[in-house]
Amino acid sequence: MGKPTILIVEDEDYVRDFLGLLLKEHYDVLNAANGIEAINQINVNEQIDLILLDLHMPGINGLDLLRTLKKEVKKEIPVIIVTAYSSQEIRNESMELGAKDFISKPFSVESLEKSIKKILSPE
Repeated sequence: MGKPTILIVEDEDYVRDFLGLLLKEHYDVLNAANGIEAINQINVNEQIDLILLDLHMPGINGLDLLRTLKKEVKKEIPVIIVTAYSSQEIRNESMELGAKDFISKPFSVESLEKSIKKILSPE
C-alpha cells in the first residue's frame, strides 16, 4: 500500500509550496489553488485521503467548497481547515459542515502533523 494522499487547497503559492515540502516525505501531495481546481482533483483522483483546506480563496471559498463536498461530491474525505481568518463562528460553522479539525495560521508544524496523523491513523 502506498502513502496516503493529501490534497492541499490553498490560493497562496508559498503556503501551498511550504505544506507540500513539509508533507511529501510521508504523503503523496496534490495541489489546488482554488475550489474549482480542488473539485477537479477530487473528480480525477480516486484516492484522496485528506484535504487541507484554506477558507479565504477567490471564487469558491473554503466553506462553500466544504458544503459542495458534502452535498454534491459526496465523497467522505476528511477535511482540516487551515486558515488565517479564524473566528469562533467560522470554526463552529466549519465543524458543523463536517471538518475534522480547524487550525489557525500561523500554525506549528507539530500541531498540523499531529492532526493529520490523528485523522489518518485513528486508534
